[in-house]
Amino acid sequence: MTRKLLSRLLKNLDKDEFSQLLNCLFLRVPVIVFGDDSNIVNMYVDFLASLFPHRETVVYWTDFVTREERLQLLFSEEQDYDMKRVATLVYSQYAKRALSEFDDFKGCIIGIKSALLSLKDVVEKILNKNNYCGVLHLSNPFKFQKYGNIDMFFGKMISEKILERTSVAMERIKKVLKKKIGKKQLNEHILKVLLDFDAEEEVLREEILREEILKFVHACRRALYLLSRIRLLEQFQISGKISGKTLLETIGYSQTPPEDIILFIKAEWNEDFENILQKGRFFQIEDWINGLW
Repeated sequence: MTRKLLSRLLKNLDKDEFSQLLNCLFLRVPVIVFGDDSNIVNMYVDFLASLFPHRETVVYWTDFVTREERLQLLFSEEQDYDMKRVATLVYSQYAKRALSEFDDFKGCIIGIKSALLSLKDVVEKILNKNNYCGVLHLSNPFKFQKYGNIDMFFGKMISEKILERTSVAMERIKKVLKKKIGKKQLNEHILKVLLDFDAEEEVLREEILREEILKFVHACRRALYLLSRIRLLEQFQISGKISGKTLLETIGYSQTPPEDIILFIKAEWNEDFENILQKGRFFQIEDWINGLW
């Protein structure tokens, strides 16, 4: 069922909207799922969280109840880089309670049934506690709307890669089958069944999405280990700076700008390395010299 939800999102959201949705989820920006049917709303709340297997999913009013318990969950993750970050799910029947209870909504995916709460009021309440939020409208047609300037290239890259890799994989499979069939005359219905890969394409698309997400997360974790050590060097009067190119080459990941790595690390592990990422002509020369070795 979840694969059909991904297909539905890709079909109904344009590339920019889907990219923005991914970016919000990556940066732990609160996301509101807004619709008429509470069952469908809650289904999408679960689905969005499932796209990020590197996170620990906790459900409000099941895994925790009080404000203090939520704060303890967030505090615990801050103590250990290797501990999974928390994604908090709020189903539509508990949304009103959570909106009045939570001190902030970092990492929350909140279901809102349109008949129960005003979207305008919900957005205002969340923006009073957080700088950004996003809204996935489950109306016809679907749309995604973000509040606040969230500038990250990764969402666009991954959405394009899903379509590209899925298309290439399917074409290769179909090409081999057509070659095997050759000039043999097959019943049109049988031929259509043999070359119908809609269900398999949904499976592959979701697998590729998860794979690309984890590649990026693992690269960012390597960057976290590197940058945290570089920052320690400043205590020994050693320059605590690194160029973007050197950072990407060191962690073995070059599909996004280094600024995306810094943004994600700040959102995921609450570590700000922006001042360590150096730009300018001097570091371009250093990159060139390092490239000679």
